[in-house]
Amino acid sequence: MPGVAFQYKVYSSAKKIPDKEVYASFINYLNTFKYFQSHDLDGLHRYWNVKKIKKNEFFYKEDEVIQNCGLIIQGGIKIYRKLDSGNHVFALLTESFFCTMKKTMKNNASKFNAMCVEPTILVTITPERMEQLSIDRPAFLHFFNHQNEKSLLYLQQRLTSFQVMTARERYEDLLTNYPEILSRFSVQDVAGFLGMQAETLSRIRNTASRLVS
Repeated sequence: MPGVAFQYKVYSSAKKIPDKEVYASFINYLNTFKYFQSHDLDGLHRYWNVKKIKKNEFFYKEDEVIQNCGLIIQGGIKIYRKLDSGNHVFALLTESFFCTMKKTMKNNASKFNAMCVEPTILVTITPERMEQLSIDRPAFLHFFNHQNEKSLLYLQQRLTSFQVMTARERYEDLLTNYPEILSRFSVQDVAGFLGMQAETLSRIRNTASRLVS
């Protein structure tokens, strides 16, 4: 499922977007799920916090213990790991994706970096507050399960693509399912995510463009 576009007034920086507008956009997203009632969405600030991050800064870094789960409200995040052979791009995430899920935290140091490729806004929640919210408002348990399944599907599609698809087929699959990734991340990042060289991706895109025209 492609990311959901969140709308704001025009500000010169994500830092200037008022928190109340962030929460309003978050609530608009939650209202797309039929199991939420109005009382479920009152006082979300008691459980969630707003976090605003500049371009090229990090939500978390390799070897850090991740303290919060983060849902992207605006922006894009590259999840990657530094290897001797270069950066291994694990995921490219945009609006409506969790950058971290509770099950991956477990007080262990992260094996990945989460770098914002755009000015990025998240709503964050600790595992403890997530558990309490699920008790206080059971609709959120459905929501967290949905987000977990969404993330697992995203990763499963990527794994399957490496097993059964050619490089061009992987590109076409990404174009069909997550077109915003191609327009918002660098050629190098997308190529790394697709498991190919940047030159190969550029050649595939140019060929596809000529066929369309």
